[in-house]
Amino acid sequence: MGFKELVEASLINGEDGLQPIRSIVTRDTTIIDGDSYFFDALHQMMKQGTEALIVMDAGKIAGILTSVDLLKFRGREVLSLIRSIEDAISLIELNSLRQDVENVLRALVADGALPSHACKIVSELNDRIVKRAIKLSEEGRAPLPYLSRG
Repeated sequence: MGFKELVEASLINGEDGLQPIRSIVTRDTTIIDGDSYFFDALHQMMKQGTEALIVMDAGKIAGILTSVDLLKFRGREVLSLIRSIEDAISLIELNSLRQDVENVLRALVADGALPSHACKIVSELNDRIVKRAIKLSEEGRAPLPYLSRG
């Protein structure tokens, strides 16, 4: 993400803060609306694999939300779990992380997450577990043969 570019443009180069971000930042940026929920921001960070989001309000930069900001909330568990899934070296280890996904779901519900938000986050975690399991299986010997229809 081009935070360095944003800082340089606004503080060093004196660029107009009212111009579109895309004219300042050359790399892909992840932008979220200021009216979005915390859980939407968390899901966006998970999906985009980014540690920060540019928060927009009425077409202007309202701020930058980082994973450090999310550490104050339930986001820390989720982001840590993503890393654990991606770093899993065996199917046994990956299987044990499924319980952590269930724990995150319980915590999200306890924190007042809407069902749609909790579903997005848990679905993303489950997708990552499946992708990692496939990758581990393809790197070694699959625990079961692939079945074909037909």
